[in-house]
Amino acid sequence: MGPVYTPPEQRGRGWAGNAVAEVSRLLRADSAGVCLFTDQANPTSNRLYARLGFRPLVDMANLVVVP
Repeated sequence: MGPVYTPPEQRGRGWAGNAVAEVSRLLRADSAGVCLFTDQANPTSNRLYARLGFRPLVDMANLVVVP
């Protein structure tokens, strides 16, 4: 699942958190595994995701090699 983004002027209203919670609930109710990619540098979203039951599994990096 991702990316999840809320425009700055809409933040703090629970829109993204509710959307992630509901999509996760629907997927899990259908016995689907749910994986959420998140930005480690965003403690606000990471706290929310932890409250929703997500836990860190692996760190990934996106590298661009320029010749």
